[in-house]
Amino acid sequence: MFATLNDEYESFYSTNGNRGKSVNPISNQSVINPNNISTTVFDFLSEWIRFKENNIRPKTSQDYYRLLDKYVYPGFIGIYMKDLDTRSMNLFYRNLVDQQVGFRTVRYLNSILRVAFKDAISQGIIPSNPTNGVILPRWTKKEMHALDQNEVQRFLKIAKDSRFFYVYYLAILTGMRLGELMGLRWSDIDFQNQVISISRQAQAIKGKGILFSEPKTRSGIRKIRVQPNTIEALLQQKEKIQQMKTIAGRKWIENDLVFPSTIGTPMASYHLRKDFFRLLSIAGLPRIRFHDLRHTAATLMINHGVPIIVISKMLGHSKPSVTLDFYGHCSVAMQDEASKIMDSVMNNNH
Repeated sequence: MFATLNDEYESFYSTNGNRGKSVNPISNQSVINPNNISTTVFDFLSEWIRFKENNIRPKTSQDYYRLLDKYVYPGFIGIYMKDLDTRSMNLFYRNLVDQQVGFRTVRYLNSILRVAFKDAISQGIIPSNPTNGVILPRWTKKEMHALDQNEVQRFLKIAKDSRFFYVYYLAILTGMRLGELMGLRWSDIDFQNQVISISRQAQAIKGKGILFSEPKTRSGIRKIRVQPNTIEALLQQKEKIQQMKTIAGRKWIENDLVFPSTIGTPMASYHLRKDFFRLLSIAGLPRIRFHDLRHTAATLMINHGVPIIVISKMLGHSKPSVTLDFYGHCSVAMQDEASKIMDSVMNNNH
């Protein structure tokens, strides 16, 4: 459990003589309802999230509940909403960083609390938003682990007899996310024109099972063109499913899924990940995440000269600059060819 901020509050307020008052310079822009003076952080946020969950995606709601339970409530035990200010929020975030909470998580928490406290202002619970002006830890990129071309071939050779083989194959080939692969339907595949349409994703929601939803962004809805070898692989997957249907018999539940469970229901990612790690170990490869197959796809495409704008569209990024931000370092090896071209251009002018 994380340490609370009570001691730090006591020290700060006793020094400044402002206990019970907002020290934010813009605190006079709103008026606190006297009936809300005794509202604690827990009281407000636990009520706020119950209303908020009706307006956000189930997976997002699950993330909010988890982060509030794990970090916010333990960090603000017995703290009143009226006592929050920018300094107290900075202390809270610093405490999380000291406890080795990831920078990305801290920044995500701040975005949640910023919205929550904005609603608190409109309800007359606090006079101003205590997240204004907070100092957040600098975002650092998480190191990505991608397989090179030889490692990909080694992995696929080991995985050829796995029931998840075509999941791995398509993930490396297209860079599709696991949720997108789990949600892929046969009706999403245009065999004649060799196009895969991505329009939804599967997400595991605690207490609700696996639900399907649209991608978070409009760019996530996309079409990916594939080659005859991939179409052939998908047809082989279809034959495999026919065998699974025969074995399952009456237990089979039809959902039109390309990668279903053994009875036709949405596939549980747990079994796939267990198989994935097992195969990596057999192949003598590093224990990477399944999501790193997406990075593998992007890296291989970049290193083989595929234009960034094309890769961006395939991955479902909102714009090419996002792709460059993630994978710009992968194109360093390609600079040798670029420098040779420019060297030739310059020397031909002399």
